[in-house]
Amino acid sequence: MVSAFIPRTENVIGYSLPYVKFTHLVKKYPNTLKCRCSKIGVAYETFVKVHVNFHQVCSSQFIKQDWIDSIFVERNTTSSTTSNIQSYFSFFWQVIAGFCVVSKSTWIDAIANFNASRVLTPMAVAEEVLRSQAQEDLRNHIYSAQTNMAQSLLALRRTTAGNQFVSALGTNFYLCYWPSILGNWNNPKMLPVVFNNCSCLNINGCPRPILISTSEYQSVAVPGMIIDCLIVDATLASTLECYYDPTCFRLLHNESTATVNLLLNDSNKYFKVNSTVQNLLDYLMIDELNTEIMFDSFYEQCNPAYCTYSYTHRFSTLFIITTIIGSFGALSFVLRLLAPFLAQVILRWKTRGVSNERIAENVTNSAPRQLTVINRVRHLPNFAYQQLSTLNIFESKTIRTRTNLTREYFLTRLFTCIFIIGSIGIGFYIFISEQNQVVTIMHLSLETYENLFNEYSTSIQCPCSQASVPYGAFINVTFVLHQVCSSDLVSPSWLHYLASFNPTLIPAWTETEFSRDFRLEGVSYFQLLATFCSLAKINIEDGQRIFTNTQFVNDQLLSRSIFVQQTEALAKSFINKTRNNFARILNWIDIAGS
Repeated sequence: MVSAFIPRTENVIGYSLPYVKFTHLVKKYPNTLKCRCSKIGVAYETFVKVHVNFHQVCSSQFIKQDWIDSIFVERNTTSSTTSNIQSYFSFFWQVIAGFCVVSKSTWIDAIANFNASRVLTPMAVAEEVLRSQAQEDLRNHIYSAQTNMAQSLLALRRTTAGNQFVSALGTNFYLCYWPSILGNWNNPKMLPVVFNNCSCLNINGCPRPILISTSEYQSVAVPGMIIDCLIVDATLASTLECYYDPTCFRLLHNESTATVNLLLNDSNKYFKVNSTVQNLLDYLMIDELNTEIMFDSFYEQCNPAYCTYSYTHRFSTLFIITTIIGSFGALSFVLRLLAPFLAQVILRWKTRGVSNERIAENVTNSAPRQLTVINRVRHLPNFAYQQLSTLNIFESKTIRTRTNLTREYFLTRLFTCIFIIGSIGIGFYIFISEQNQVVTIMHLSLETYENLFNEYSTSIQCPCSQASVPYGAFINVTFVLHQVCSSDLVSPSWLHYLASFNPTLIPAWTETEFSRDFRLEGVSYFQLLATFCSLAKINIEDGQRIFTNTQFVNDQLLSRSIFVQQTEALAKSFINKTRNNFARILNWIDIAGS
């Protein structure tokens, strides 16, 4: 009965477990099941499938070259007026078509990098842990691709505006002639377009709504359509809501003979009708993303040769049977030794009802034969020796000859010696053998964990309540930019002064082949300096966001030393990666501007 309630720890090894058996065991023994993979890394492409749908505009007729050519209108670039707005829409759709191409290309590269990357785990993990890690890695790859494209585009936009490249559409600068000091009117100058006291020398541009003249000669603002100093900036600030509405579409393209299907309100899964193109581009034009994670394929690639697990249980059938058999053997031997003695005790107890007179008479007659207590104790070893020497637990019912008695005494003594030696051996084995004991401590403190880890470093296991924790929960990365990035040299007031400076106020005689007024070049110089500070800050902040959202996946609590090593390596990797990304963007800008 006692043996049935004794807890026992069983260690089990299973070879080449099928997927169904593994999923059953991981639910039943999540803390002790260990299945070492045949390879450490498993490529995501072997068990993750990702399906995307891009915004409907990227598959519409509006980005086809036939449509773009059909709405093309020549534009006069020698005037600062923007009244001929029809010439704008052809380039508007060229830019959107380019954004669709770049978004799809960026997505292809991102998913290729994700598929080529591996989930690094020496053990077959639970499906929830794998799903969490795969989805987090996919999100990080997508977000990294989004931020890289956004940073590159922003850097190109700002450096293009800062270098004062002249748009072929004449939306930022226009050609003007004014007389020189000698009265010669053939002295051309490029002047910035100015709108409501906003000059296109401003690196941030001058966004404003598009106005179209109706048949009643009234100016009507087109919903969601923006014009700016550069067509790329204007397109990003605009929405596509006018291309969902037939009335608004006719207002823009009343003279177009092309037949196109408008965008549908109910086709978008994520984006809204009034979402800006910038918002679409921030998400790589992806309107819907579905991920399929096939855990059985991962387990097939992991292909563990064997799995081990342990569990504690009571009522072990084999243990109970073994204990009972052993107990019967021991009890039979003990009872054979004690039965004669017990019988004598019982018989003596029954004969105690004799009358006092007879007892007194017997005592008087046998008094000389009685031994004192001291004599009894003194003769006890001899008595025990005589009893043991005449002990016979193999007494037979056959004829009791001297030969039979000698054989029975010998068997009794041999059995007694074997029993004593065996008992001593079993007791010694039980004494020196180590039994696994599982101790569960709920909600232990950090100090308690570290003390237990120092004492039981090879056996302690502390499963985490969640399989993944973002880096931002335990790593804080801060940065300080160069002092110039917080100085007055990049302040809005200084930049506004330079951008609003009128170059016509400079006397012509001060401009020579070797000298020019610094204020003419200063606006571009300091705006670019401010741009580089801004780009550096954005690059670091985006890197921080990616880093802090990256999940630290581990279902067991690590020791302090291993945790410190891993976090230091992660921080160094983040700093180097952020620095290299920014340098790469600047290199591409340098190549594009050369």
